[in-house]
Amino acid sequence: MLLTEQHVLKGKHWQEADQLCFASKNLFNRGLYSVRQHFFETDKFLNYNSLDKQLQKEESYRALPAKVAQGVLRQIDRGFRSFFGTLQKFNAEPHLFAGRPKIPKYKEKQKGRNCLIYSNQAISKKALEKGMIKLSKTSIQVKTKAKQVQEVRLVPKPTGEIILEVVFVRGPQDLHLNKNNRLSIDLGVNNLCAMTSDKPEFQPILVKGGAAKSINQWFNKKKAEMQSLLEEGRKSSKSIHRLIRKRNRKIKHLFHQVSKFVVESCKANDIGTIVIGRNKQWKQKLNIGKSNNQNFTALPFFQLIQQISYKAELAGIEVIEVNEAYTSKCSALDLESVEHHENYLGRRIKRGLFKTAEGILVNSDVNGSLNILRKAFPKAFADGTEAVEQNSQEWRSFVVQPKSAIFAA
Repeated sequence: MLLTEQHVLKGKHWQEADQLCFASKNLFNRGLYSVRQHFFETDKFLNYNSLDKQLQKEESYRALPAKVAQGVLRQIDRGFRSFFGTLQKFNAEPHLFAGRPKIPKYKEKQKGRNCLIYSNQAISKKALEKGMIKLSKTSIQVKTKAKQVQEVRLVPKPTGEIILEVVFVRGPQDLHLNKNNRLSIDLGVNNLCAMTSDKPEFQPILVKGGAAKSINQWFNKKKAEMQSLLEEGRKSSKSIHRLIRKRNRKIKHLFHQVSKFVVESCKANDIGTIVIGRNKQWKQKLNIGKSNNQNFTALPFFQLIQQISYKAELAGIEVIEVNEAYTSKCSALDLESVEHHENYLGRRIKRGLFKTAEGILVNSDVNGSLNILRKAFPKAFADGTEAVEQNSQEWRSFVVQPKSAIFAA
């Protein structure tokens, strides 16, 4: 599989990369202008080959190495093909979209930057043999542990950072874990991950969300202080951008710790399948209280899912994503079908506590996690797992007494 190694460029390397990203923006806007005008005038798409032939002699094209310039034009081509594909789906089923897809836009003339892609043919092979990445026709070079390098990207961030990304190949390590043993994950704010399994002796684990909440609270406080010092009319500053970068690095580091913990838990318990609850409209339709709304939308849960997924794939663990709708309302211990009901068998009696039809108290996130697993595998707790089907006290004792995992901010 393809993995990415990231390096934050600084000093002279950043300055040179910034100039390259600016030149990439110029070519991007020039190419986008040609494609847009051709579409407006003819109602037809100007494809990559035609665009490349049209711009080869222009200054914006020649300001970059040929293969890198071609990569910029391919970005435009992919963007328009994606636009047309999404527009076609929108016209067929508009109710599935928040709004009409918009045609690709230009990048800002002065502040705008665009990424660059260097294929392995535009990277020094001699430098790579010495454990260094050196980009063609630049003085930019960084150390790397990657061997089978596919490409290198210069990625400008809105905060002013430029990240050099080394994309390389690493083969999966099949540990022959039991695919019939499944781990389920419910993502949240107070409990970042609620982990359960259909393996009877597995004790649920609650990965506490305190560290992530602490990072967000620190960030919001500092940002508010900095914004109060800004001149009227200004919305940001270099200090705020540095703060955002620091916050993002903290969250990313935390998520790497958590995702590694999830995969290591699977290895330790011979679990070969992970099921993750996901809602594609988390940010659009969220109403879990003002404070929780702010924390939930500020946490990049999709990033956590990606980190769990790629680490799991490297270990030969299958990852399945399911829609988490109704998982928090239905009673897992009562084996209630996970769907809308006029009257539910159990109910949440207070924050964090769910009461089943028989009066058993279960952590709400544990209940949700179990239902996520049941949504993916409806017979998970009724097929070959007698301890669960017969509601054994031994199995229930594991479910109602989860253990905690705490990570520092």
